[in-house]
Amino acid sequence: MSMTPAPESGRDELRWKKVFVALAALLFFITMVSVGFIEMWRLKPRDQTALAYTPADSTSCVECHQKTTPGIVSDWMLSRHSEKGVGCMSCHSSEKHEPDAFEHYGAVVATLVSPTDCNKCHAQIGHEFQISHHSKAAQFIGSLDNFLGEFVEGRQAAVNGCMQCHGSTVSVTKVFADGQEYTQDTGALLDRARAALAAEGARGLEAKVREWCSGAPGLAERVMAAKDLSSDQAVLAVMTHQDFGHVVEREEQAKKLSYRLLLERGRALAQADLAQAGLHDRLAAKVKFDPDGWPNTGIGRINPDLSNGSCTACHSRHKFQVSMAREPESCGKCHLGPDHPQFEVYNESKHGIAFRANRERMNLEARPWVVGRDYTVAPTCATCHMAATRTQPSTHDVGQRISWTLRPAISTKLEHWEERRSAMQEVCSTCHAPQQVQNFYMQYDGLVTLYNEKFAKPGLEIVNSLAKVGAITPAPTQLNVPGVAEAVQTLAGRGLSPNPFDDEIEWTWYLLWHHEGRRMRHGASMMAPDYTQWHGAFEVAHRFYFELVPQARETLERALKAGRITAAQQHEVEQTIDRILARPDHQWLKGLSPEQRREQMKFYRERYGQ
Repeated sequence: MSMTPAPESGRDELRWKKVFVALAALLFFITMVSVGFIEMWRLKPRDQTALAYTPADSTSCVECHQKTTPGIVSDWMLSRHSEKGVGCMSCHSSEKHEPDAFEHYGAVVATLVSPTDCNKCHAQIGHEFQISHHSKAAQFIGSLDNFLGEFVEGRQAAVNGCMQCHGSTVSVTKVFADGQEYTQDTGALLDRARAALAAEGARGLEAKVREWCSGAPGLAERVMAAKDLSSDQAVLAVMTHQDFGHVVEREEQAKKLSYRLLLERGRALAQADLAQAGLHDRLAAKVKFDPDGWPNTGIGRINPDLSNGSCTACHSRHKFQVSMAREPESCGKCHLGPDHPQFEVYNESKHGIAFRANRERMNLEARPWVVGRDYTVAPTCATCHMAATRTQPSTHDVGQRISWTLRPAISTKLEHWEERRSAMQEVCSTCHAPQQVQNFYMQYDGLVTLYNEKFAKPGLEIVNSLAKVGAITPAPTQLNVPGVAEAVQTLAGRGLSPNPFDDEIEWTWYLLWHHEGRRMRHGASMMAPDYTQWHGAFEVAHRFYFELVPQARETLERALKAGRITAAQQHEVEQTIDRILARPDHQWLKGLSPEQRREQMKFYRERYGQ
């Protein structure tokens, strides 16, 4: 049987199909190789081409530090700074009179880069940060937390613990070529600046004040005429509603102005100190940082130039990756643990689960980074508290969208909480319907109110009543409670003075609100049911009913036997406790109703056969 040859046109068509497939495969191969080479170039340190990206004033820095600290140079080469021609001297150059300036191979440099340096290019971000709660994080010296860290636990516990997140005060010593040394105690200098502002106001800074107040007619004169300008509230007091139309803007400007006044006054004092020592025109050969304050990247660090903050707390040097700051782990360096477990709470929440499942779709390197446009799969901490939305710009004021304060023993709504909440709800509405957002906030408010009314306010009332009669030595924070001042005078006759942690019940109360109470509230704020319930409300309830209340009664018994209180005073506090426990919230202590007993018995029989 003979076969009919294929037509010539069919052979040509098959041949062209083969050629087309081969060309397509070759094109795909070339594309993949090109992408691979581009990615390799992007990821590897640009060792061979470093000098091409280095400004002339930083070339010698890069050449030397490639040998001595190659990790720093490698990070910088991969940074956006490098791409934009921002070199070592752009950030590290200094004036010789600066507190941490020294001579380094013919250049005048400073090791520590402060927000003042970053603000030269990032002015708006710097302004937002300076009015934020983050920038004030180092102002925790008088807090119970700091007392525990620095005195109860020990100074080095605070240096290596608290201060690494909150920030330290960085003092510095100039060492001159002839061996002479000069130390700037930064904390003491700042205290002197505050005292000067409180006593003398803004006198001596007329030109600066006129520049800063130029947007509001007459404000400069009022600021310069004011005596006490040592706080934001003091500056706000001299402003009127006409100075800045929006009340929030007025508060922001007050914070900005008080910060600038403090910096200028402090820096003037520092220069006067140098001149008095005859060192104003001399350049140090090297500087030494106080090891209690450095190294430190705490978010509210007080720098030698008196500026607040450390940008590297979130944007780790020398890459300064925006993607790193957007990662939840960046916030988790500080916002975790028994007293403020935001990172763990986020990880438990549906938001955290969605982020981990879709990390590669988060577009973390995008500029700008707008939720609902550049990414939609999940929010991070930065999304809710800082990042841009379709109607809001990004901000470095991390409290701008927070309506409750969850830190203190009793939560309160923040000033302008409605505006703050509206801003946060707009973020929520990117992914959630209005009914869901509204009902979430009703649940959240209900939980915080429950904590306040059932446990926090009654617990504080019990502890305050013990301090009022002298059954415990009051904490300094209780001195404004009516009757406590008199108790302090009585205790002083026995050699006792206010102390927040010398009585066991004070530790119990602290754990109730500072640990379990915060977990309860933070869990609800970020939708983590286990932290709300078992790590929070359950432990609060146990701490209240079976530690705080029994310890209060035991404390009264011991104080009576020791002669510190009278029987009448004991009876007074016992009545307070009984009155609290008689409230409807605590009626369960009297036992279950017959209906509740039957319901529980039925559940366990049907569920477990017990």
